[in-house]
Amino acid sequence: MTNKKGAPVGFFFWPYGGLNNDYLTRLKSPGIFPADWTGIPGSNASLETQWIQWRSITLNIIHSVLWPAWDPYSHQWTGNSRQSMRQLTQTDFALLGHLQQQKPMLLDRQINSSVPGRSTHRELFHLEDQDGSNFGTYFNEYDSDFPPLLLKRLPQLVIAGFAKSHTTSLQIKRVLERPRAYQTALLLGHNGYFYLPASSADTPSMCSGHCLEGLLALGGVMEHFLLNKEKIALSSWNALEQYAADIGDRRVMAGVHYPSDSLCSWLITMRLAGQLYSLPAVKQKLWSAIQRSAIFQAMKGWMKRGKGEIYAPAFKALEDAAK
Repeated sequence: MTNKKGAPVGFFFWPYGGLNNDYLTRLKSPGIFPADWTGIPGSNASLETQWIQWRSITLNIIHSVLWPAWDPYSHQWTGNSRQSMRQLTQTDFALLGHLQQQKPMLLDRQINSSVPGRSTHRELFHLEDQDGSNFGTYFNEYDSDFPPLLLKRLPQLVIAGFAKSHTTSLQIKRVLERPRAYQTALLLGHNGYFYLPASSADTPSMCSGHCLEGLLALGGVMEHFLLNKEKIALSSWNALEQYAADIGDRRVMAGVHYPSDSLCSWLITMRLAGQLYSLPAVKQKLWSAIQRSAIFQAMKGWMKRGKGEIYAPAFKALEDAAK
């Protein structure tokens, strides 16, 4: 596969592959846009038409600053970023290697909380990977002062909040078809690449579904608390933001996702939030959550060190979307 000058395009990168039948069935379910999505401001088209337009615009941004599209008919990558997909992947691997060489590695550190005896990210990674109903059941490890009645209801609210994402991540993944890091590591010479087995890592790598769905679901929880004027301390809001960010971070810490997969999810989150939640404060809190992310901070640090310039266009798009 070469360009007009004979140079390799998308060197070594094959698409992840087809989605399994369960995911394809989900994509055929009635309604292609998330619950509570209000559409594009000023548009009189049907919500379905508006969603297709929104998705197309969002994908064009992603193709420009992060990852191209896979054309199943021509069997080629298309989009401006096809020229930089190898640089992006190698930068991701370099940052992952840096993070995994830290002692102790991020995965084996306790979550950011003042609660004694809290879990490590590795422990919660396994819990979140095994069963979606586990989400929110351990929030007491993030905040020991959270109102007891709300803590009891939190898992149910988180599960309900997943409707805010619907099949968005699958729709994006199906176009991007980015192979997982464990699929490309050997080809690019990363023979000692570390990653944990994950039963839910059976879709293309970009965007990160856990990252996107975790943020949007916790945004739904935050919206519920704000609308019902629940009395929640600032420290508890901070804990909710940290938890929202950590769900996606753990997938990168475990080597299941590239850092830029999360960057893609953050961008989608910020582009969705303004038309997904009834209160602007929710988008502000989700942006604050993203900035709490250890992976976000690591990527910003990598750029400051002159090693992550490939991330800069996507970060600019993210910051624009967060306004």
